Amino acid sequence: MQSSLRRPSADHIDERPSLLERVAKIAGRLWRSGWWAPLLLTLPALAPLLRPGFYVSDDGLFHIYRISALADAWQHGAIYPRLFPQFGFGYGQAVFNFYAPLSYFPGALLSALGVSPEVSAEWTVALGFVLAAFAAYGMGKYLWGRGGGLLAAVVYTYFPYHLADAYLRGALPEHMAFVFLPLIIWTTAAAFREPQQAPSYLWSALAWAGLAYTHNLTLLLMIPVWFVLALLLALRTSRWNRFWGCVGGAVLGAGLSAALWLPFLAESKQVGIGLGPSDGYINHLAPLRGLIQWRPLYQYRASHGAGAAEHPLSWASVAFAALALIRLLVSALRRKALPGDGFAWYGLGLFVTASLLTAAPALPVWRLLQPILGQLQYPWRFMTLAALGLAMAAGVLAVRTGDDRAPADSAGDGTVSRGWLAWGGLILALSLTYMASGLARVPVAPVSLTSAEAWGTARMWADDAAAGQVGATWTGEFLPQTVREQRWALGRPLEGAGDGQPLKPPPSVRLASVGYDRLTLAFDANPPPQVRLHQFHLPAWWGYLDGQRVKTYP
Repeated sequence: MQSSLRRPSADHIDERPSLLERVAKIAGRLWRSGWWAPLLLTLPALAPLLRPGFYVSDDGLFHIYRISALADAWQHGAIYPRLFPQFGFGYGQAVFNFYAPLSYFPGALLSALGVSPEVSAEWTVALGFVLAAFAAYGMGKYLWGRGGGLLAAVVYTYFPYHLADAYLRGALPEHMAFVFLPLIIWTTAAAFREPQQAPSYLWSALAWAGLAYTHNLTLLLMIPVWFVLALLLALRTSRWNRFWGCVGGAVLGAGLSAALWLPFLAESKQVGIGLGPSDGYINHLAPLRGLIQWRPLYQYRASHGAGAAEHPLSWASVAFAALALIRLLVSALRRKALPGDGFAWYGLGLFVTASLLTAAPALPVWRLLQPILGQLQYPWRFMTLAALGLAMAAGVLAVRTGDDRAPADSAGDGTVSRGWLAWGGLILALSLTYMASGLARVPVAPVSLTSAEAWGTARMWADDAAAGQVGATWTGEFLPQTVREQRWALGRPLEGAGDGQPLKPPPSVRLASVGYDRLTLAFDANPPPQVRLHQFHLPAWWGYLDGQRVKTYP
């Protein structure tokens, strides 16, 4: 048997690309697709996070404590802890039984890996900005091309309320909810446009479930907004089967998030959330004259208090809306339809309606719909929808009449016309001005918080006691209604405080084991008729005696 080695000819050389060439090819596709642009545009919005230490905000510390508590639960093997036993001065509070948990997962993962909770919270804020910009870009790009996507990403990212949510209010879950609103619009548009609708319905279901697991109140706001849009699309296209497909996707999203909202519906009446809608909105509706702030650089909370516009529109937002309106009117007068003009008109209507619902003239509407709107607590939450509406409208500025190319797209001969070059320069200048005017005066001041304080309970309990609150929250929303003491007194010592009448006979009991959210008691004699635990009684407490279920009560 003989064998020989022959040098392969040039025709037989392996021409498969190397790993480096494959990476370069993928990078080139991403560059040409434009997905790098929203990331670069978002980076200035992250500048306040570069300052040392966490920043002062209304609710920021609450969310740091919840991030650390979730990371602690994971380290104890509790993957989805509904109870935080260290909250409420150690009496325990079922925060995630009533509050959406998804926005805390990224920070908790970083904290479980060794990053301090306050830095983890900042990384979560950054992630929220980046993902929201990508979502707005994807929506705008689908409707109007790359130029429209970039405009949508700019106005959505630097909308003053979006920045205020992160840096002023410290409302981490509402900030993360910005990610899902453009995705819902995008998937709904695709369901009515694409020949294959099933992927759109599935992605829509995931977006709805993500929003449900992120922020309950933004979900409440988005449902009627989406329903009206889907209904209008069905009326315009007569594709009612696709409308019902979209409804089916939303129902699937409800099913995917049932683990969150079913316990909420069943048990929320037993805690402070179930006290009913609030009429506090009356003190926060803005005067109509203060709805727009005309200062060149947006001043956050320029006038704070009852009867003042705490989160007004910026002049740059109004300018973008006005330009979009002019663009649509000119197109209508010329009878030359613009791609996605229906979405732009809807976005303008949403922008105006949501903005007006934060103003005093909307008081009759609030009173009429108080059982629903009263759950929102503050009218300025509608500014989230105003940001979405403006992003839907602004993208139309990047569209030529009669086709779907952005101003910066080349003409047929490979050049760009001077008129569109000038228009693109105007939009670029306005975009940069919009970014600067919203970001320049963001009030970021460092707060004194060490990692030990973020992981421990002493600082949280002291802050709660000083503010008269319970469980790193406001208004006692997770406090069981069976607690008779005023919440402002729970964290303060009381002279001569007792524990009620002692149990008779006194139980002879010892702790056999203690887990994260459970404990086992061993009785030295026959089980007594009662055992009293220094713990808030929560709806889902289960008790067992020798394996048999027994009733627990407050």
